[in-house]
Formats: sequence, structure tokens, C-alpha cells
Amino acid sequence: MTQASAWINGVVVVALALFLSFAAILWQFGFFNFDGTDNSAKIVAAALALVGGLFGSLVTVVTVLVKLSVDQRNADLNAQAQKRLELESERNAALQEEAESRLKMEAAIQAVKLLSGESGKEVPVTQRAAVLFTLVKLDLLDLALTMLANMLERRKIDGSSASWVLSAALESGSSTYQMEAGTILENYPGSFIIDRKNHSRIDLPRAIDCHWDPQLPVVTREALFEFLTSTLLSRTYSQWDKGFFNALIVTLCEAWKQEEMTGHENLRSGIAGVMNSVLQKYEAGYVIYPPGGAIQIDDIKLAVKKRKEDANFYTYDKYMLYIHLAGKWLEDEPYDLAIPGASEPGETDTLKT
Repeated sequence: MTQASAWINGVVVVALALFLSFAAILWQFGFFNFDGTDNSAKIVAAALALVGGLFGSLVTVVTVLVKLSVDQRNADLNAQAQKRLELESERNAALQEEAESRLKMEAAIQAVKLLSGESGKEVPVTQRAAVLFTLVKLDLLDLALTMLANMLERRKIDGSSASWVLSAALESGSSTYQMEAGTILENYPGSFIIDRKNHSRIDLPRAIDCHWDPQLPVVTREALFEFLTSTLLSRTYSQWDKGFFNALIVTLCEAWKQEEMTGHENLRSGIAGVMNSVLQKYEAGYVIYPPGGAIQIDDIKLAVKKRKEDANFYTYDKYMLYIHLAGKWLEDEPYDLAIPGASEPGETDTLKT
């Protein structure tokens, strides 16, 4: 019995006790004694009417209280049933989550096993890419990124597959994964360039292909700028496939515009300094038509030139180095990317002036 039900029952008992006590008092004082006279008849009639009225009121009160008690009881039962359902639902959800986690782990273990060929032989690149794809689909991005960095270090994965994994990390909404993806791109820029006989291309992650997200962590955006700049400057204008070169330029243009809203002046100055040189390769009136709308290169040229020539122009030292290298690039002097895997393990990419 709940506290509310007990209170209602108590009120009923007290009301009955008061009624009986009142009736006993009337009896004690002779209000129910009839001696045959008119006055006696009137007194008894009045006493009976009073008692009857009180009894009727008491019945009404008791009826209401009993109904309240029943309603409260039903409400308590419903609440208990709902609580049991919620507990059962939570228990089932926990069991389902545990089962899914166990299945994911088993699938991950089986996927990783695919990286080991028979008799220690190297597995094909497509098989390694399939493992990474599986890990991403299982929401095991942390493991996928760790394995990807190792594969890029050993040059055991293609740029297209790596770009897909990194794009998933950049679009994941997790700052941890986004920062890790930015670091990988910054550390292994040469792994995403495809050199053909007549031109060079780049496997840009979808998340930064003609797009710039100002909501990414600051360190990620800085790493992406260094990745874009280092890859762009590693090949001369004549070596680049113009479509892929334009894609790099569009992304930098988007970064230039979006960073105005973030207030990251050092990054914006770095972008302006690099583009002030790079955009000179375009002839007057050149227009690029990315999905987001036409970009008038002349307008961007004027904006970045104004920023670069400002008396208060300042940016990080490392960005000043990129600006210097962009000037040399303009003279068809690309800087050398130390592609991971071509050097000793652990040796990082370096800028060479």
C-alpha cells in the first residue's frame, strides 16, 4: 500500500468514527427519544434528517475517497509496470550493445587477420583497403586510423583508399579523429599524389575536395592547410593536371573565405601569402566553376594581394616558409617532398629551400 492509499483509508476511517460519535452524542442527549408529543416528533424528525444528511454526505465523501484510492492504486500499478518495462528495456539495450560490441570485436579480429598472408606473404593492396573499409563501417575509426598511418609509413596502401578513411574521420564529428586525420595528411602528403606520364593528380579526401569546414579543430585546419600547400608546391604548374590543380585552388579559396569568420588571422595570412604567388599562374578573367558556385580568380587575387601587402602582415614562421617556397614555385622550382617509405622509417617529411 502506498502512502497516498493509506492516507485515503485513514480519512475514511476517521470520517466513519466522527459520524458514529456524532450519532452517539445525539442519542445520549435524547434527540431520538419519542414520547408521542408533537415537539418530540419534531425533534426526532430533525435529528433523523440531520443524521441522514450527514450520512448521505459521508457516503458521498467515502465514495469519492474510494474512487481516489482505486485510481491511485491503478496509477501505482501502471507506474510499477512502466518502471519494470523501462528496466527491462534498459537491460535488453545493454545486452544488445554488449552483443554488438562483441560482434564488432570479432569482426575486427577477423578483418585484421586478413592482413596476414600465407607463409608471411604480403597481401594485395585491395585486401588491405578492404580491412580498413570494414573497420570504418564497424565504427572502429581509431583502429582504422592507427593501421592507416602504419600502412602509409610503409607505403602499403593506395592514396584513394587512404583518402576515403581520412574523409570518414574528418566527417565523423569527433575532434579526436579529426585531429588524427589532419596529422596523417600533414605527415604523408606525398602518398596522395599520382604521377602520370604527362601530368600529376591527387587523391583529395572528399571532406576537403573543393570544401572547407571552419568547424574543424584549429590544429586540424592548420594541418590541412599545410597538406594542401605542400602537395600543391611539390609539382610545377605544368606538371599538374589542371582539373586537380583547380580543385586544390578551390579548396584554398574556400579556406580563405571561411577563415574570415573564425578569426584565425595567422592561418588566413598564410593562405593569402601562398595564394598571392600561386594565383599568378592564372590569366586575367579566369573563372573556376566548382559545385558551390563560380569563383572569380581576379577577385581572389586582389583580396590576397591586399592582405599580403598590408604593412601589418604577419603569420607563423612555418607559414612564412611556405610563402617563400610559393615564390620559388612561381619560378618553376617545386620543393621536394620526402615521400614516406622512400626514407628510413621514422624520418619525417622536410621542406627544402
